[in-house]
Amino acid sequence: MKLEQCPFCGSHHLSVEMKDSSWDPRYSELHVICNDCACMSPIYIWNNRHKNNSVNYRLERVS
Repeated sequence: MKLEQCPFCGSHHLSVEMKDSSWDPRYSELHVICNDCACMSPIYIWNNRHKNNSVNYRLERVS
């Protein structure tokens, strides 16, 4: 699976680790961790984001 860049800092320096589930600590799941800003998310959520994010939209409108 190809991982998208970090949604917060744009880094491609990512790690994948097993962590406790966000929903139930009795279970473990793979998480993606940004090595630059420490953002973390379950791997099944990492690439699911809105493609037309508001930061880019605001930057285009100001330019």
